[in-house]
Amino acid sequence: MKHRVLAVVGVTVFSWVLGFSAVALVKIEDQWASASINNSSNSAVFMTLTDISGQGDMLVAVSSPVATTTELHIHKTVNGVMQMRPVSALPIPAGGSITLQPGAEHVMLIGLKRPLREGEAIPLQLVFTHSNIVETTVPIRGVGDLHAHTGHGNPGSGGTDH
Repeated sequence: MKHRVLAVVGVTVFSWVLGFSAVALVKIEDQWASASINNSSNSAVFMTLTDISGQGDMLVAVSSPVATTTELHIHKTVNGVMQMRPVSALPIPAGGSITLQPGAEHVMLIGLKRPLREGEAIPLQLVFTHSNIVETTVPIRGVGDLHAHTGHGNPGSGGTDH
């Protein structure tokens, strides 16, 4: 019995040290997701991530219970065509920021389990190299916000090949 109690205490302390209660070293601001368009099963999340540690950090994973899959994406021009591509990480410069926005880096929500409606909010978990796991709530904005940022006339597509 004594060994079981020590094992539970050890796992709890180990989890805390790994960052489940870590102080965030990245400031998350202006987060928002685009509302679902018609019967689309995908959406995107945007935000600004600022390193407050002065050492830099890296966003290495994201998850949300509203989607089957979440991916970090960048836009890349291939043969003159703008395309979205998944990446394994998004670096945040030391003391600097990275803005995830339409037409640039963003989080893709793939296989939505339900439509995202303007005015609602969804949970999002971000995993960083140094800040470990940070949870945030992301408000859902209307489709107009998406193409207002991209300048493209086809809301939701961002004018890119996916």
